[in-house]
Amino acid sequence: MNLLKSAISRDPDYGLAHAYVALVELAIADYGSAPDHVIASCIERASLAVALAPDEPRCHRILAQARLAARDHAAAEHHMRRALDINPYDADTMTQMGHVLSLRGRPRDGLDLMDRAIAANPLHAEWYHCDRALALYAARDYAGAATAIQRLPYGPRRWSLLAAALARSGDRAGARDCVTLIRKSDPGFSPVSHLRASIEFEKPEDSNHLVEGFEIAAAIAE
Repeated sequence: MNLLKSAISRDPDYGLAHAYVALVELAIADYGSAPDHVIASCIERASLAVALAPDEPRCHRILAQARLAARDHAAAEHHMRRALDINPYDADTMTQMGHVLSLRGRPRDGLDLMDRAIAANPLHAEWYHCDRALALYAARDYAGAATAIQRLPYGPRRWSLLAAALARSGDRAGARDCVTLIRKSDPGFSPVSHLRASIEFEKPEDSNHLVEGFEIAAAIAE
């Protein structure tokens, strides 16, 4: 962050640096569960980045992420599409476009894009698995979602999603173990609040489908 702000102090019109400051601030605040004022600030800075560098796809992609955190799904899709129009071979943008489509209720379309992204960049970052897991879960491929999640570092957030996927796939023992691990590792953590706040489904029924999966797991663990 200091290096990005130093770059901006040297060149206040450096759009990409502004965009990445917005992304770092959004990530630190946990994206969709960030406070409203943080999301608003990130949107403002990312919008400035787009104004300064309208042909830089990463600026549009980061603005799309900020808009997604604000649950402005139409604007998020618009800017993600713009990023992909500018650079159609960017695997990160393909994956994140797929994520947006999945959150808007089109997980199969999203998975098609994610498959293209992985083919283009087989040595991709770990977060691809998270986006893919959510899309697979939304597409009712619960076993596939569980496999994708298991490629990620563990922690209460990942266990919450894994518990839901395992419960829906019929792996009662695995779902029970995930709930137990959450309760032991962080007794104050609320998986239901996390799943509702941080995963920006557009349709309430898609969010409910995920939360209900965890609730099945929690009932198994009782």
